[in-house]
Amino acid sequence: MSDWRNNELPELPFNEIIKDIPEYEAKYAITNHGRIWSYPLKNTIGVNHNGKWLKPALSHHKYYRVHLCINGKYKSYFVHRLVAYTYMKKPVDKTEINHINGNKLDNRLENLEWCTSSENQQHAFRLGLQKGRIGKNNPIAKAVKCIETGVIYDTLTIAAQNVGGSVSLLSKCCSKKFVNKTAYGYTWELINVEK
Repeated sequence: MSDWRNNELPELPFNEIIKDIPEYEAKYAITNHGRIWSYPLKNTIGVNHNGKWLKPALSHHKYYRVHLCINGKYKSYFVHRLVAYTYMKKPVDKTEINHINGNKLDNRLENLEWCTSSENQQHAFRLGLQKGRIGKNNPIAKAVKCIETGVIYDTLTIAAQNVGGSVSLLSKCCSKKFVNKTAYGYTWELINVEK
């Protein structure tokens, strides 16, 4: 069993504040800049420390992550989520946390906001952090061939635009389940093209 000797907090720069992390009160605290303090500890096996700043690890998703211990059990947390849970009220309909400046390692409170998954994706596209894979750059886009003309189109969308038709009907024509392989006066088939 741990003996929490005192709950002294470290000195902080003037623009940084610190609060206990919910559910880890008097064990761990986090600053509005995303730094995590472990309160002084002495336990039965003689492991001691006088309070220390935890060193977050970089997850494979490129976010800072820490392990917190309570009752001998460790749990892993993303640092930005701990900042948000500690300092921000969570709206009912928003489950994700957005890094406003797009930097996943900048866990300052003023750089975080609650958002929906859709809002998070839109923000990533606006900042250029995620690029849409449109047309032939999309790995699941299929090339299609017009049998009568021999013309190969990079995507169903391009083929549909060229004949003034719908992608949906061309896709059905190319489906193995669809008997009629003609649309707009042409016969169509999907082809494999090296991308």
